[in-house]
Amino acid sequence: MKSVKPVNLILLCIWLLQMLIEGLTLLSVWRLDMLPVKYFVLLAAVFFVLVLLSGGLLFWPKAGDKVMPVRRWIACGFIVLIAAGCAVTSGVITQLRHTIHNVTTQKPAGVMMSVYIRADDPAQTLQDAAEYRFASVQGYEVSKSEQVLDHISQTLGRELCTNQYKSVFAMIDALLTGEADAIILNSAYVDLLEDVEQYSDFALKTRVLCEVPVTEEPDPVPPAEDSNPSGDVTVPTDPPVDRTVTSAPFVLYISGSDTRSEQLRTSLSDVNILVVVNPIAKQILLLNTPRDYYVPNPAGDGALDKLTHCGLYGINCSVQALSNLYGISVDYYAQINFTGFKTLIDAIGGVVVHSNASFTADGFEFQEGENLLDGEKALAFARERHNVAGGDNGRGKNQMRLITAVIDKLASSTALITNYSAIMQSLQGMFVTNMEASDISQFMKMQLDDMATWDVRSYAVTGKNSRDETYTMPGLEVSVMYVDQALVDHGSSLIKRMLAGEVLSGSDLKPTN
Repeated sequence: MKSVKPVNLILLCIWLLQMLIEGLTLLSVWRLDMLPVKYFVLLAAVFFVLVLLSGGLLFWPKAGDKVMPVRRWIACGFIVLIAAGCAVTSGVITQLRHTIHNVTTQKPAGVMMSVYIRADDPAQTLQDAAEYRFASVQGYEVSKSEQVLDHISQTLGRELCTNQYKSVFAMIDALLTGEADAIILNSAYVDLLEDVEQYSDFALKTRVLCEVPVTEEPDPVPPAEDSNPSGDVTVPTDPPVDRTVTSAPFVLYISGSDTRSEQLRTSLSDVNILVVVNPIAKQILLLNTPRDYYVPNPAGDGALDKLTHCGLYGINCSVQALSNLYGISVDYYAQINFTGFKTLIDAIGGVVVHSNASFTADGFEFQEGENLLDGEKALAFARERHNVAGGDNGRGKNQMRLITAVIDKLASSTALITNYSAIMQSLQGMFVTNMEASDISQFMKMQLDDMATWDVRSYAVTGKNSRDETYTMPGLEVSVMYVDQALVDHGSSLIKRMLAGEVLSGSDLKPTN
């Protein structure tokens, strides 16, 4: 019996290792369940050809062929390159799976509680504030304040001198007058003070001594004494089990958190857009609701509040408020903060957005017509409301134009394929959704399969600007926008028609003109 030469045995093992590496890579792609079957078959065919090619280079030459050693060295180098490519592919797939898992299993945004002191206070650390009088609000985010006080007490190793005040404003007054040395306040609440003239300079008169993240949902704020509930509060139901994101229309709520941190935190919701998706007709309706809309707050048993304030009580509170407003069920939510939004735009290589007028924002110039925007400019475009016609309504329309541009960029180019890893990584920690990982995978798979162009329609409700008390800021009149029920009813009808499978035309959106 003729023995096998050791060199041939080694080469056979190298060839088998190549097949194993390619097989494991194909298995990873299959398990990701995002690549359409036609692309998977093409990838498998390419891998098969590579196996045949490397096998031919290794074993085809006959013994004694002078070029055999050279071919075998070429084959070994070829196999090394294939292995490196498979390793990179597997690494990207692993990162994708990890990111999708994180954004779909991450709990809703937590709360960042802060300890504020006066701006001229010499304290730099908690140790410097060991003898300070710490203040909190009676009946407001009690458990959160207690956690912060416990954290400070444990850090200092001593009991604290504490006091409670009847309202946030009484507590702030105590800090500014020197009655209290430090106060405990939800960082997101500070943004509300911009609406209150006497506290609009709070950020200039104070500074943060330390921050303490709190993971659970914010506690409800007790309603004002004169709060009047406005109707019953309904709870949106879960999506029917027989519906999928690729087989039936659904409603997705996009919430834009106004935080700029690297981690998503519970805060005001500056962007409130319902996205109605019909995956069969390839049509999307973007429905914007102004942040100042004066709506029943589910956290206050229907007491009237600004829509943006609902974000302080968690994403589900905002979902419920919009569900009640339009009389529909919101199937999913997706929440992103400003930092995540900026990095997402950069990850897809920027977008081209149409502006109806020229204006400036954050030092950037936007011209009437088409504008090429990177992440920083896109964020300025989406946030500006003072220099655009219509104020908050104009900003909402610009936000919908920007979302439309993102959809067009992903659907009409290879950006979704070439930048998918960067897109998902850009959202790490700054994006959360209650969609299942399988929902995201199947939707991407559908889009990669047909590369369809989507028909994106926009509708925006408006109302009358005024000032009134709110559930979250009782006793003070702040800017609000009274609901235009006729526009809301029309928006509700548009959503329900799309959910029923109807395709909208331009004439259906006339109330926004």
